[in-house]
Amino acid sequence: MRPTRRVQLHRARRGETKLELPTIMDRGLAVKHGATYVHMAAFAIDVDRVFAALAPDDEDDIGLIDPAADELPFGWEIFLTSARLHALDPSQPAILAMLEETCSFVLDQAPDEQGYGSQLVFGVYDAVKRGALPQSLGWLFRSWRGRPKQLERALDQLWRDVAKTLPAVAQRCTIVTLDPPLAPPTHSTLRQMAAGTWSLRINPRT
Repeated sequence: MRPTRRVQLHRARRGETKLELPTIMDRGLAVKHGATYVHMAAFAIDVDRVFAALAPDDEDDIGLIDPAADELPFGWEIFLTSARLHALDPSQPAILAMLEETCSFVLDQAPDEQGYGSQLVFGVYDAVKRGALPQSLGWLFRSWRGRPKQLERALDQLWRDVAKTLPAVAQRCTIVTLDPPLAPPTHSTLRQMAAGTWSLRINPRT
C-alpha cells in the first residue's frame, strides 16, 4: 500500500543515546531480506543515535566551517544515509523491493512512532534525486504535500564537495561515544567514508 501520511523530518529526541526508543528494524523484513537489510537499517539507526548524541551541542545547525568544527550541517544524517545507499546495486529487483518495503514500513507509522533510523526514507529520496537509485522508487514520495526544499538545498551543498564533506562528517561520527556502541558494519562503513575510500556507485549530481 502506498503511503498517504504527511511526512515530517524525523528528529531523534535530544540526549537519548541508548536504544530507549523503537527503531525502524523490522523482524519480518530482516528475515525476508537478510544481512543487506539488517546492515542498511543498522546504519540508519546508528547515524540517528549519533544525531541524538550531538543534538544538544548542535542547536543551530551552523555547518562545517573547518575540519575541526564541532557542529555539523543541517541534513548531515540524511547525507550520510544517502551515501550509504549508493553502495546498493539498483539493478537487482530484490534491492528495489527491499527499499520499497522498508520505506513503506516507516511511512505507514506516525512520525512520533517511527523511532531511530527513520531518516532512511529521506536518504532514499535523496539517492533517487541524484540518480543513485531509479526513478521508479519515486512513487513512494508522491503523496508528500510538498518537496522538502530546505533539506534539498542543504544536501545540494553537502554533495557539491563530497570528497571533503563526506570524510569530515563521517569522522565526526566515529568519535562519538554511544551505549551500546556503533554496530560493527556501521563503524566499518564510517571508517571507509572518513578515509575517503567509500565507493559511490555514481558521481552524484546536484
